[in-house]
Amino acid sequence: MQSIVDPDAHITEGFSQLRIDTKDGKFHTRVLIEESGLNVTLGLATAQRLVISKEDIDTRATTKKSAMPSFDRQSTPSQVADITAFLITQRAKPAEVQKPEAKQPEPEVIKPVVDAKSKFGIDVKKDRLILTHAEKPLGEYVWGDPKILRPHFANLHGLGGTKITRNHPPIKDKDATDHDTMHPGPWLGFGDISGVDFWRNRGSNRHVKFLTPPTASEDRVTFATESELLTPDAKRMGKMVNRHTLTWRSAG
Repeated sequence: MQSIVDPDAHITEGFSQLRIDTKDGKFHTRVLIEESGLNVTLGLATAQRLVISKEDIDTRATTKKSAMPSFDRQSTPSQVADITAFLITQRAKPAEVQKPEAKQPEPEVIKPVVDAKSKFGIDVKKDRLILTHAEKPLGEYVWGDPKILRPHFANLHGLGGTKITRNHPPIKDKDATDHDTMHPGPWLGFGDISGVDFWRNRGSNRHVKFLTPPTASEDRVTFATESELLTPDAKRMGKMVNRHTLTWRSAG
């Protein structure tokens, strides 16, 4: 579990911490956000920025410590057990690549009872899709948030109603507010396309239109989108097509 639990074992580019000792005897250890000829800017865990004048720096060094929190400190033992159990179910090879074996009885697939109140549903708003199942919240597909530079899914729930992503936007005095526009929920972003970093929000991925209209049926939601990739100065680099399918799975 070390590779999952301990972020220091595999530090992602841009998330190693920088330690700065200042001439007044203080030190600061955090992620480097940006650096100019005069200042160094660190990103704090509170989502604030600390600007340090280079004239005040005594020493600086990159540590082998990740800025990301340890997995075990963010999850309860039962949550870790649930995630582990789910990952184990994903280890089975698809039937078409398994070696021939004696025919085994087909596993029972438990399908949900389908009636008017157990279907998937979509409510189309001007800036998002509100997704439901059995008339209960399932999540949101958002493309018009003014602070987030790419389409994303937010406030996702399992079919049993369990909330599986953080509240977005964060609830004051209840939720952590760090990285709220960086990690509102699942999203797709590439770190380098022709020198533009879409993962760290240097470039933006702007929704243009639905290529396939959002459609809900008894067992799934489907839609396809077209978006355009923009440089930091809003120049168009190209387009991206994404096709989404949300459905239930007997394995979880």
